[in-house]
Amino acid sequence: MLASLHALPVPVAARRRPTDEAATVERWAALLTTIRPDLSARVEPLRDWIMSELEARTAVAGPIHADFHHTNVLVDGETITFIDLDELAAGDPLVDVGRFLASLRIPALRAHGRLDGLAAAGDAFLEAYLRATNDDVARARLFEAAALFIAGASAFRIQRPNWVQETDLLLTEAERVATLARTRTSRPAASAPIDRVTWMLDDTYMRAVLDPHLRAAYGDVDVTGCRARLRAETSREYRLEYTLSGWKGNDRWKVRLEGLAPVEANRGGRSAARRLNELREAFHGCAEALVLPRPIAYISPLTLLVLEVPEGVPFSALASTTDGTEAAAVVARALAALHRAPVVPSVHQSTDAERLALERDVRALRDARPDLHPQADRLAATLSHRLRRLPAREAPTLRPAHPRRLLCADGRVGLAGPAGLAAAHPLADVASLLARIRLIGVQTDRTADAERTGARLRQAALDLERVESDELDSLEACALIRLARTEASVTPDGRAADELLRGAEVSLGR
Repeated sequence: MLASLHALPVPVAARRRPTDEAATVERWAALLTTIRPDLSARVEPLRDWIMSELEARTAVAGPIHADFHHTNVLVDGETITFIDLDELAAGDPLVDVGRFLASLRIPALRAHGRLDGLAAAGDAFLEAYLRATNDDVARARLFEAAALFIAGASAFRIQRPNWVQETDLLLTEAERVATLARTRTSRPAASAPIDRVTWMLDDTYMRAVLDPHLRAAYGDVDVTGCRARLRAETSREYRLEYTLSGWKGNDRWKVRLEGLAPVEANRGGRSAARRLNELREAFHGCAEALVLPRPIAYISPLTLLVLEVPEGVPFSALASTTDGTEAAAVVARALAALHRAPVVPSVHQSTDAERLALERDVRALRDARPDLHPQADRLAATLSHRLRRLPAREAPTLRPAHPRRLLCADGRVGLAGPAGLAAAHPLADVASLLARIRLIGVQTDRTADAERTGARLRQAALDLERVESDELDSLEACALIRLARTEASVTPDGRAADELLRGAEVSLGR
């Protein structure tokens, strides 16, 4: 029945866009962290992941109920009736699927004493729906995880007597289902991604579709050539390069642009362009600010965002060379300008969350490298105490901060790709860069050059931010432990984790 509703050719005025789905999760997360601040360390990373995935994987495909839970389905023998259709909208059909699956948890808890008491019914529903639609089970689990996440806060909103316990149970269930959503399955061979890539790589088509956008961005240009190539493909997105050439007046003209498109067709790229433009406006007139990518076009049928990316050498390539110290000073100035920018990120990373993340990192590090157990515990104990005393400061910071994403050229620093921001301690991104620079030194066997680059970045940041050095040292030690955990998991026999922990000890000993 639900699959039939989703296939109806009904004109619907209201729309539930990818950004709308993400914004709903963000609103309920704010309530969750307010009523249960003790859960912030779990709520915030899950919120960020769900929001990001919803923006990347939501596809507005047809009419949806938009509030499809078990109490809105009436059964009379063989007759099934859907009620409460006042929120009918054009949206992703799996919004309804995820909502219905999540709605089975509380009645299961009441009837059977556990959340999975109706799991067999839920599985039968999902199997029948996917058989009728050929949709993706992993996407269904993503929307189910989002609905469970929201339900955790809804228990408080409707004041169920056991809302505190239900919130814990539903959050745990959302975390479990989210792991199922992380394993993607392929759609049928005729699905959109294959066709989209074909069109995105068609030189003639892309020249024609970009032509009006290029004229708007660069003036009266006559585009005569386009060369498209696929630079990289990950589980989440395609990265493309477009080299366009022609004439501008009597002069030859050429530009190289970058294309970003999610693997699964959706409309999430438009919000990335909007955020970039907002940040570009905030940086207007600041000579030391980050040079941001310039959105040139959003090609809706392909869900393709086309950007003009700043030129420059990645900071990661300079960090372990003699040019690293000069680049470090420029990077510090650019980050300081970001920290003063009049923007308000939607994501917040508190020092309490940093402390709880540290505990998880240390546990994971001990599991991957038991021999580092005493050293990791000693560092964690010292850091936990220092983080509790860290002054409450907040500013827009890069998320994530990686030297590979910072492009250095002509005394400026550009950003490679759309910007993710978090409201956090103003030196959190500097600390992440310092940890990465130390790792680069280990990997390139040029630790002395990397240490000089790190020292210059550290001192320049402290001079510009007017922050006590022990605050940066604590954040840097956290970043080094986090990176050590990753390296120990990936290459448990390597020496990187040992060197990173040694760096954390140096930071705390300053």
